[in-house]
Amino acid sequence: MSLTSNPFHILGAKMTDDRRRIIALAKEKSFGGDEEAVREAQSILLTPRKRLAAEIAWLPGVEPEQIGELLWTTEASWRAVTAWTTGWNTPSLAGANLLAHMGHYVDDNSLAWWVSLLAAAQQRVQADDVTALVNEARVAAGLPRASKQDVTEELQDRANSYRNTIERCLDTLATQRMAVVVTSVVNTATRNGSTHAPPLVDTLIDSYYDRRVSGTMDERRKGIANLAARVRADASGGRIARVPAIVGEIERALRAWDVLAQPIQVSLASRGMSHPPSDEIMRDTRSLAVFLINEHGVVFLEVAQSLTKTLRKVFAEMEPITELLDKDAATLDGIAAKVRTAQPRTVREETPPAGELDIAALGVKGAAGMGRAPANWVIDEPLDREGNPSDPFVRLGFRHDGPRPRDDDPRDQELTDVWLQRRAQAEGNPDAQADYDHAYSQIVANRSAIHQQLDQQAEVEAAVEQGAKEDIKSSNG
Repeated sequence: MSLTSNPFHILGAKMTDDRRRIIALAKEKSFGGDEEAVREAQSILLTPRKRLAAEIAWLPGVEPEQIGELLWTTEASWRAVTAWTTGWNTPSLAGANLLAHMGHYVDDNSLAWWVSLLAAAQQRVQADDVTALVNEARVAAGLPRASKQDVTEELQDRANSYRNTIERCLDTLATQRMAVVVTSVVNTATRNGSTHAPPLVDTLIDSYYDRRVSGTMDERRKGIANLAARVRADASGGRIARVPAIVGEIERALRAWDVLAQPIQVSLASRGMSHPPSDEIMRDTRSLAVFLINEHGVVFLEVAQSLTKTLRKVFAEMEPITELLDKDAATLDGIAAKVRTAQPRTVREETPPAGELDIAALGVKGAAGMGRAPANWVIDEPLDREGNPSDPFVRLGFRHDGPRPRDDDPRDQELTDVWLQRRAQAEGNPDAQADYDHAYSQIVANRSAIHQQLDQQAEVEAAVEQGAKEDIKSSNG
């Protein structure tokens, strides 16, 4: 029930008017007006139980002479009366009802401000105060008093009406714009998650916002999971160059997710609750950064740092999560410091002591994963950023300047034998074995690609040769 559709407004009645006055007003309004609406208004105001809804939706405690001025001013310039609605001497329910009425006039740019004002005003409404105002007017009108319980129930219905008014305004906005407005409301109401919001804001999040964005958020969550799976597959398959671009897509997807998730995260955080979908995305994405470092070493250090930085921003409102991510960032910074201080070097040790060559100087995954190299390694090139030889053949133990296995078969027996031998020598050192596996798969993948290109080229040359033969045959015929 709006102010302009309220029976008191339709009849032009005061809350203190008695039965005789209400009947007289209805008779006057029926001439040249909407007779059905007038009869309904009269019936409501003369029936105590039905009348209470109209009293709660009106402006109890406001002088009758001021009501018309407020309604007119609101229609002409709604901003002009906002100061009155929040004034210290303004009846709380009347202020909230007038703010709700402004929903018919508020512009999109002022929606967040208006919702915040309405939510705060509704929180100030107290059943005891409203019951006293309603019964004061009823006594003057010669009507029976309303109970506090009945008033409390009507106030709850009124709060639902406020929420419906807000939702109708938000329904006019695109999802992204709506999310920005609701985020502003929640941040203001909770002081960025540090205090409880008014009940109207919590209800808005739980019953409207979450429902409206849940479908889009599910799609984005699945998209992030698919991208993470691609990163794992490419990293494990040796397609290192692809990983940074896909991680960049993940970071953009996380930021898009955050636009929708942030109001829910902040609202729940202010109530001491977590947001399970956000927890799941954080865990899955964080595990990706851990996987890149633990399984593939500092070659993905910058990627892992960038991903962790994005996670810290996206989940900044979720305190337990931010503590964990802060520790992750500190760990990655420590690894980066070791990489920066490690000097590029070459190793030349024809006869290493005890038949071994220690190259695990960096103390991070990659260098440590190599353990101790076979004695016949002779490395003439600088180590890569992980402290490993960059040439996969050298990583398998072949001399940098020595002969290589023939390349007519991507998986020729000599290469396979060397790979299996190295794995056997590294028994008990799974990191070293994983590095040998990666080097072997990298060589095979590169050779397979080359052979595929050669096969395609051979097919083209054969087709050209066949065409030439047919042309010669045709010309001789």
